[in-house]
Amino acid sequence: MVWKEVAKAAKAGEYSRASNPLKAIASLEEALQKASAFDLPSFVEPSGLLARWRGDYQATLMNGLKTASTIKQLETALQNVEDACPTVQLEDSGLAFYREELSRLRQPCAMHVSTLSGAEGTVEVHRTDTVAIVRDKVGKEMELKPYRIKLACSAARLEPDSATLEELGLCNCEVEEVALFFGEIDRWQEMSIAEFLELAVSLKIISAESAASDQLKFDSGKSSRAQVQTPGLTMRIEQVEQERQVSRKREEDARKKREDEQTKAEEKLQKAKQDLLAEVREQFQIPPHEVACGHAAMHHNLQRKAAEASEAIRQVTQTLEEVQLDINQQLEPALPALQKAVEDLRRLKKADICELQCLKRPPSLVLLTMQALCILFEIRPIKIPSPDGWGKVDDYWTASRRSLLSDHHLLQRMLEFDKDNIPEQVILRLAPLMHDPQFMPEHCKKCSLFSAAVCGWIRSVVAYHFNVVELGPAFKYSAAKRNEKEELVYHQEVIQRVISDFVAESEQGRPNVIL
Repeated sequence: MVWKEVAKAAKAGEYSRASNPLKAIASLEEALQKASAFDLPSFVEPSGLLARWRGDYQATLMNGLKTASTIKQLETALQNVEDACPTVQLEDSGLAFYREELSRLRQPCAMHVSTLSGAEGTVEVHRTDTVAIVRDKVGKEMELKPYRIKLACSAARLEPDSATLEELGLCNCEVEEVALFFGEIDRWQEMSIAEFLELAVSLKIISAESAASDQLKFDSGKSSRAQVQTPGLTMRIEQVEQERQVSRKREEDARKKREDEQTKAEEKLQKAKQDLLAEVREQFQIPPHEVACGHAAMHHNLQRKAAEASEAIRQVTQTLEEVQLDINQQLEPALPALQKAVEDLRRLKKADICELQCLKRPPSLVLLTMQALCILFEIRPIKIPSPDGWGKVDDYWTASRRSLLSDHHLLQRMLEFDKDNIPEQVILRLAPLMHDPQFMPEHCKKCSLFSAAVCGWIRSVVAYHFNVVELGPAFKYSAAKRNEKEELVYHQEVIQRVISDFVAESEQGRPNVIL
């Protein structure tokens, strides 16, 4: 039975020798040692096979040492030899050269770095240093931000950051000459972590407690700069800063507009005052050099004009109140439904909107509701291929998800919707939906609260619109009266300003100055 064990080990070794030669040699050697008590001729062939395996593996190991060109390769080859020595019986004296070579490769070398401007520095590097480590060393030596440092030698650029110097073919001489170039300035890299976190807190993106915790982790080495300055956080900071910049620009534009309007209003008022004085002076045929003599008559005439303007304003106001009362009475049937719809909108929560955003296949009534809302807000649908393969169809669901459901101010937009000026083409496009018996709040409520509230609101807004259309002439008459009242009020203000100037000039004894 002993010769069977030897034969089995030999056969198994033939299969495993390619992947694990050391194990194959050890298994066959162990089988032959157990059979050493039997001096049988059948063991001669396995013994020769063992010797051949050992010789082949010795050659493989020595070839690995000879071809190793990097520290990692040489370390691996020597470790393989040391692991195989008890089994393969290699002489230790033959490995001394390779151990000395490994020691030599591990020695540091100098890297001389220079810039085009003449600045230079020398750092100590190792073959196993990565480009990122070298950049950090150069940055400390030359007092530069490592992220801006770009290194290149005569052969090529030193990149990527994960590559080692020996992988790039460097450190083969006592001093390596490397050129330094500067990359673009990165705002975030220029900031210290403390400044970055302080900015995030000031913009109310993170809390002060969270910033303190991140700072402590960074100072203790538990977090790196990349883990603190995450892309998501920097993107959010840029977004908030952009929003604030847009807001500041909008405020500045509004301020300039107010100033321009105020200047124009003042110029208009001055011109109106001059025109009024010229009219009064011409009415009494007072020459410019005799203005002082006609001052009393002009003042009396202006008082009369002010009284006439007050009476005209009173009459227009009375007419306007009567017209508005009539309009309100005719709109009254549509107001309760509209008020109820607005109250339903106010009761909605963000969770009700988020519920729809998560739907991959929304119910038909939800699709119908979002289609109606898109039409009302004049949001165009997205054209997609028709399910039957013929032409394209309107996709309001995707359009609503992009432009409406993703808007954090959607509810506010609906509450502030201009229901008095809905374009007629919008009403025409909504007509088929308004006549759909399924598009009712009580049916939509079975799908979602949001759909029910929006459906009721759209129906009430459309009903209100038809009442407004019927009252079109009354609205136009009311608008005309409002404009008339504004003109009368402005005219009265001009008269009062002129009278005030007259009184002030009279008290100073210079009634002709105003002219």
